[in-house]
Formats: sequence, structure tokens, C-alpha cells
Amino acid sequence: MSATVHEFKVAEQSRIDVYITGQLTAYSRSKVQKLIFDGHATVNDLLIMESRYQVNPGDTVRFVEPEPDPDFPIQEKVPLNVIYEDDYLLVIDKSVGMVTHPNTFHDTGTLVQAVLARYPKVKEALYDPDSAISRLRPGIVHRLDKDTSGLIVVAKTREVMLNLTEQFHKRQVEKEYETVLYGALLEPRTIDAPIHRKGGGSSNLMVASHESGQGRTAVTHFTPIETSAPYAKWPEEKVTKVRVKIETGRTHQIRVHAKFIGHPVLGDPLYANKPSHRLSEKLGLTTQQLRAVFLQFKHPQTGIMMSITAPEQA
Repeated sequence: MSATVHEFKVAEQSRIDVYITGQLTAYSRSKVQKLIFDGHATVNDLLIMESRYQVNPGDTVRFVEPEPDPDFPIQEKVPLNVIYEDDYLLVIDKSVGMVTHPNTFHDTGTLVQAVLARYPKVKEALYDPDSAISRLRPGIVHRLDKDTSGLIVVAKTREVMLNLTEQFHKRQVEKEYETVLYGALLEPRTIDAPIHRKGGGSSNLMVASHESGQGRTAVTHFTPIETSAPYAKWPEEKVTKVRVKIETGRTHQIRVHAKFIGHPVLGDPLYANKPSHRLSEKLGLTTQQLRAVFLQFKHPQTGIMMSITAPEQA
């Protein structure tokens, strides 16, 4: 893959790092300074490695972009629904079927690859720059399951990444979901049941436990909104629209706890029971009915409390 070369004709006197940053807004000034030092810039065909070098009107500046780092996911122009953006972070309404970041089973079409194509600067938002895993997940503070839609926040800088990660770790971020559960959930329920992998091995199937010492702490609050009979031929089969708040963020937590109380998420093939599977098939549901609808966190730069609600789905 050949490197991308940019050529500019200077109109006003400026430091070369300031000039290039102004022309290529995808790069931060600190990144441009590093690339200049590494030999990526020339002025009138003269190699310049000093960020303070003054360019003058009429000078020709050439800047060679670095080739993509193979440790990072390949950028892909995949549609993104960005509902909030500033210089420090993004909030995206992730679609059903989109994987958050590359993994063993999905190395294309992920949210990370779509973000990098649109915001290359996010490559700098690494929790640990020396970690190969971090380099696969730039900007990613938290995740949503592949078939869960809704709000996900993405950091644009490492400082924001570290700040948001700490907020999630300290459970200072409020996350709310809406889902449809099989059966009639008649009153609010709080489930405090540890979650662990089934069999304790590498299985992707998680289970909740009655024993407090088994698995990782997980707390989920279910609040019923509306109960209805969705299928006229079987009016005895009810479903309940539910608002869900989670205090922890364990793998598949809402789906596991929903099954734990006998009300699996409708359309969920992994944690269905026989009645919920049967009704999901009758309704033609092929994906879990689960959506992240609300996020509240403190903005890492301004300190203002951000409250973001997902748009209504058609």
C-alpha cells in the first residue's frame, strides 16, 4: 500500500507544525510534531525535522502520511449514526448486528473500523498504548452485544479514554435499557446474582448463580412499563416492555438475569427458554429485543453532567 502524499502552497508565514495541523484536521498538533521529527515533511523539497521551522508565502510543503499501522483495525466506511459529538468524545446509536470491535469471529464491519474511517484521530485514544488488545479497541470505553442496539460512547483522546474508563469502573455512569421480556412481569425486580461462564471455561454462555461467592457481582433493576398479549391466537401468552438499569456491566448481564427470573428477553436465541423461543418464532423475531436508551456521565473536559437519550426507533 502506497503512502498518501499531501502538497500545499503556503499563503501566510507560520510554524510548519501549526500549518500542517491546520491543513489536515484529522491529526493533532502533537502527532504532526512527531511525524515531522520522523521525517514526514519537506519544504521546497528540503527535509524538515524541526517543528518550529517557519514556512513562508510561496513555499511548497509536502507531507507524507504514515502507512496504516497493522496493529490497528483496517478502516472501513460503514454508516454510523452519531447523535452527539464534540472535540473529546462521540456518542453513537449502534445498529443491531454491528460488533463493537474486532474479535476472533468478526474482523470486518465493526464499530471501531467505522469510527477510525471517519475519525482517524481516535487511534490515539488507547487505554494502554503498549497493549495489542488496546490497539484493537481505540476509543472503546464500554461495549454492547452484537444484536443490542443503542447508545455507546467513544473517546477521541487518551485522556478522555482514561477518565471515562474510571467513571465506568467506579460505577458513576448511569446506563438504562429497554427490552421486551417473555411473560407478565407485574412488579419491579432487583436481581443481585453473580454471573460466571457456564462450566467455568471458555464458553460464551453465561449463567447467574444463587451462591454469592460464585462468579462476579452483577446487579440489575427491572421496572415493568407495559404488559400485553402480542399474538392474538395465543392471548394467554404475555410479554412485558421493561426499563432496565444496571449497576455492573457483566457480559450478557441483562439477558442472563432475565432468564434467571424466568422472563427471557424476547427474540434472544442464546438465553431463551422453550416458551420464549416458541413465541419469538411465532412473532418472527430473529434478534434480541434489547436497546440501550440512556447514558449519563460527567464530561471529562467540562465536568458538566451529560444526559443522552437514544432516538425512538420506527
